[in-house]
Amino acid sequence: MSPRIEPADHALGGTAPGAPDRFLTDYYEHVADDDVRNYTTDTLLERARYHRSLAERRAPGQAVIGVLNEADASLVAIVTEDMPYLVPSVTAEIARDNASIGLLVHPTFTVTRDPATHRLTDVRRGPLRTGLPSGLEPSVPVTPLEHDDGRPLAEAWIAVEISRLPDETSAEHLVERLQCVLGDVRAAAEDAAAIHQELADEIGGLAGLSGGGEVRELLRWLDDGNFVFLGYRGRRSLGLLRKVAGDASEAGPPEGGPSEGGPSASPS
Repeated sequence: MSPRIEPADHALGGTAPGAPDRFLTDYYEHVADDDVRNYTTDTLLERARYHRSLAERRAPGQAVIGVLNEADASLVAIVTEDMPYLVPSVTAEIARDNASIGLLVHPTFTVTRDPATHRLTDVRRGPLRTGLPSGLEPSVPVTPLEHDDGRPLAEAWIAVEISRLPDETSAEHLVERLQCVLGDVRAAAEDAAAIHQELADEIGGLAGLSGGGEVRELLRWLDDGNFVFLGYRGRRSLGLLRKVAGDASEAGPPEGGPSEGGPSASPS
């Protein structure tokens, strides 16, 4: 799907005039007043409307990404299922270009979509996240979705302001990279339960082995929320290691084990 790239003066095309006050309040609810003090009301309204119009249609499992070009900035807008680690993954990818990130807005909405057309029929304030750094909070386990059944779904709407992209090619390249990153996030989130089950099986297999006690304790500690497991390769390939050609069971005896990301918490 081609990215939606628009100049600011065309951002509202196809949308009804005016934006509901409730939506705008929810959209900017978790943004500090100091962060928006230097923005005009028109700019903030235009960005929220653009994001709302971008979210108008989204099929299950799809990430919709658009770029809104303003006079001196570009807004990268994303709509996707709510998943763990979205915000840090997106901002890290954007930072690879040494891009200066300005305003960051990332509300969570509970939405309803038409099962046939995937059009947005209702948008409501999503769950409040507290107690953990932004983007690091645990989410509801992600289940692969192939069909839209019309039930409410939690979506993450992320808007990142960066320096104005020089041309459409640069915008398209950034969107392609972000699609790859979001695909990796989705793979790790969808397979999280299976990865932890494989780890539990590995721990169980160490029972009775000489020196296995210390290894089991270490693996249990890692599994207790102290590491982010992004993939696994052994009897099968999960998470980021879905990309590995072939299945380990066909390639020979299982080797390796859980593939960890970085530590998500310090030991208490």
